[in-house]
Parts: sequence; structure tokens; C-alpha cells
Amino acid sequence: MRYYLFLLTSLFLISNISYAQSNGNTIKSIVIDNNKRIENATIKSYVELSKGSKYNDEKINNSIKKLFETGLFSDVKVSYKNNTLYITVVENPIINIVSYEGNKKVGNETLSAELSLRSRSVYTKSKVQNDLKRIQDIYRKNGRFSVSVTPKVITLEQNRINLIYEINEGNKTSVSKIYFAGNNFFKVSKLKRIINT
Repeated sequence: MRYYLFLLTSLFLISNISYAQSNGNTIKSIVIDNNKRIENATIKSYVELSKGSKYNDEKINNSIKKLFETGLFSDVKVSYKNNTLYITVVENPIINIVSYEGNKKVGNETLSAELSLRSRSVYTKSKVQNDLKRIQDIYRKNGRFSVSVTPKVITLEQNRINLIYEINEGNKTSVSKIYFAGNNFFKVSKLKRIINT
């Protein structure tokens, strides 16, 4: 009788331990915090874990990476406590207006046509850097290699911004003289007629 009682007690304890181990890291709920424009369902669609799945560090890291890759967020933090997965985000602002200052040699329309950031698009630092390079390329094609561009952000309410590109066009670089070296078969005058510069 004692043997059967011991056996039943042991089985009960083992089953409880197994249940605790199997449910100890099971996600019972997911809480999204600090999102204002982006809906919970949209954020959850990029998360590799869902309610009822096991907590997994690798899947969490992948989920954070996917959320950053959307370009919608400047920061994403994930924590896990009491079987609840907490996802806290900081949304990138929306651009209200993109404007230019100091551009006399290149018009606003020419610049706007080449840039990726526009009114109502999501602001990201990487897109700003790409647009800075594009503005510099436009000026360099026109012989202004000393051009410098500084982005300026004016914060507005409701997580919106005005983006201003301050442009110092610099002086136009010109060629004063062209030299050729090693031209044994062709005259300088003929080579000058062929080149565009």
C-alpha cells in the first residue's frame, strides 16, 4: 500500500514538474506599447512569436530586426515577464514639408525629383543620408564639387517634422589647363577635340 501511495505521489510530482517546465516559458499574452500611428496587428505581423508559442531568443532577435527593417521605428525594445511579451516601440516621425535653403543654381523641382523623402513619408536617418548624397551628386555634375548640405529638423506636434536642407553651393570648379603625357602618335590639338572636358 505504501508503495502504491509513493508511486502515485511521485507520478503527481513528475507531472506537475513537467507541466511547469512546459508552460514556464509559454507566451500567454503580447502587449504592444507606445505605438500611436502603427496598429498592434501590423506590429505583431512582424513578430515571429505569438500567443501560445514558446519564448525564443533567436526569434525575438529576428523580430526586432524585421521591425527595424520596416523603417517605421527608430527604437524597438522587447522584454518578457510573467509569461507576457512586452514590445515597446518608438515610431519614426512623418514628414510634413521638405524645403530647401541656399539653392540658387539648382531649382526646388530638380532637387525634389531626385529625393526619396517627401511630404507624408516616414523620416529615417538612412534616407536623409541617401538624399544628402543625391543633392551633392546633382551639384557635382554641374561642376560644384565644394557643395555642402546640412539637414535641419523642426519638430511639430503629433510626431511630425519639417525637414529643411540647408545648401551651401560653393564655387564652380573649372579647368584652367589640360595636359597630356605619353602621347607619341597623336597631337595635343587632336586629343583636345575628342575629349568633352
